[in-house]
Amino acid sequence: MKKVIVLDLDETLEHGVIDDKAGTANMILRPNLDVLINKLKEVKKRKIDVILCTTARNEWVEKFLVQKPEFRKIFDKIYTRDNEGIWKKFSKEEYPLEYKAKNENINLEYSKPITTFGYDSILFFEDNKTEYARLDILFKLTEGKLKKDVTFYNVEKYLRDVNKEDFECINMTKAIDFFENKDFKIGLTELKK
Repeated sequence: MKKVIVLDLDETLEHGVIDDKAGTANMILRPNLDVLINKLKEVKKRKIDVILCTTARNEWVEKFLVQKPEFRKIFDKIYTRDNEGIWKKFSKEEYPLEYKAKNENINLEYSKPITTFGYDSILFFEDNKTEYARLDILFKLTEGKLKKDVTFYNVEKYLRDVNKEDFECINMTKAIDFFENKDFKIGLTELKK
């Protein structure tokens, strides 16, 4: 069974930007990111892949990788808005259930098609709650025929409590621990903090 951890960038690994007086955008990284990096290095040793899937442009991803170059060795694949023609295009023959859902006009084509990445068991970190709703629709639409185990962890977009922000990466590592030890179960599981 092939397992993967899929990470989002904006509001998951970083918090956006602060503009300085010169008008330059400075990326703000999530606190305690090194804790998450160490955990991801551990899981890679156990043959769990790690993918970055973001709607950000390559330029923004590169800014992130300049600040945290360790991720260059962690990510097995990087999917961005600039190469979405590759990762959003999946065939009717290879992924008939997802293809049918995409063509049922429920806007699944705008979601990140993580079930078509070639893995059986997926841990998906995302700040956008609509991604969970779309995955839920996909599983319902396919009536149990989609043989995937997807675990969804919502990283809250606007954390106001500084202490919560400080511990988010620690919570993400706990989600990874859960995922590593989770028995394969077809369907969608949402992890709560």
